Amino acid sequence: LSGQESRPAAALVMSANSEVITAAERIVLLSRLSRNDCCAPADDHGSIAAAKRALGPNHTDPAAWSCDTSEKTIEVCDLTTDSNVNNPNRSVTLGGGSRYVDNAPRIAFSSDLFNEYGDDLPDVPTLLTGVMSDWPSMQPGPHRWSVASLASRGTGPHDPHFSVDGGPGFARMSMADARVGIQSFAADYCLSDSQSDLAPLYIFDPAIDTRTFADGTRYADEFAVPDCFAQDTMKPLQGTVYRPLPPGWLLVGPKRSGTPIHDHPHTVAWNALLEGTKLWVCLPPDVDPNHLLLLGDDSSECGSEDSGGEGDDDDGVFDLEAMAWFQNWNCDGGDALPETASVIVQQEGEVVFLPAGWWHVVLNCSAVATVALSLSLGLRRDFERTWPLLLEEDADFASAWRLAKAKQEEESA
Repeated sequence: LSGQESRPAAALVMSANSEVITAAERIVLLSRLSRNDCCAPADDHGSIAAAKRALGPNHTDPAAWSCDTSEKTIEVCDLTTDSNVNNPNRSVTLGGGSRYVDNAPRIAFSSDLFNEYGDDLPDVPTLLTGVMSDWPSMQPGPHRWSVASLASRGTGPHDPHFSVDGGPGFARMSMADARVGIQSFAADYCLSDSQSDLAPLYIFDPAIDTRTFADGTRYADEFAVPDCFAQDTMKPLQGTVYRPLPPGWLLVGPKRSGTPIHDHPHTVAWNALLEGTKLWVCLPPDVDPNHLLLLGDDSSECGSEDSGGEGDDDDGVFDLEAMAWFQNWNCDGGDALPETASVIVQQEGEVVFLPAGWWHVVLNCSAVATVALSLSLGLRRDFERTWPLLLEEDADFASAWRLAKAKQEEESA
């Protein structure tokens, strides 16, 4: 579980967890981010089929991706509307009997609630309301962000395709650069085709700062970063071998897609949901590792990471797909989550704040595809606590971070 261990694509890319990768993995990721192809024939470049070939070249049998079971159902219950208090009646029930009841604190956000460095941000996972109320992307009308509106507005000429991840274990272990067109992803995959997949693909695109719509409007012009999330101690390392991945991502996922269990040892994260519903389970940094369900536990009826059935190349799978992870807990007669677990049912217009070091797994639950922004940063309040841990894992990275932080502080003084 240490940062020196080689983590799969799910832990490296989907979590944007760039601060815990090894030097060799940094080189691979830099190579991946610099490529514009996904090893697909030109005639279907950007299609779901091409993305699947790129992520699973040894798994051409459709059965490797699909799962025929009645336990794919998801029911979202929200019986109250008071977003300023804990909402015990907001819950998600999964096929197979697993039920998750929201128990996370909620805070009504205002611009002066936290200081500009985020020193007084919560120490536990928290749902923030009111952060997004003024964003252009949240205003009623044809430009309000959804998978349909993103598709209808088109893309700029220089970057027509979006990076995808997810899928069964063999796909998440792949370091291939798989990309899809937003129109085909929205029109076919999100509406129907994804529901025959064991673990649906998920747009996880790192170009949020540079991407434009067809009319030239920048995505970044339609959302705003609150001041308390603007001071990133890792910013001087952005684009270097120590932090090759960008800190911000666009996430678009159909029902049952999601992010496997992972952590951000040195950075906090905030996830803004513009469309749909997400289910989160967050576990504290000192949680019993057995509760993480790592290393390919296959207790889900739907099958786990070795369900592809084509050879032994799935043996190195690191984690369960999100749906299988959730189905392992809280089911009839099964084990309950530990008391320290934080359960969040996030709905559109809400932001989840995640402190550094918390493990988390996320499932997209709504019938409509979820659209979200996920951004990470290093807070100055966490530096002295997390830096010694990084020093033990990667002395070069730790030294570069401390020097860059000192220079950053000097320039801003």
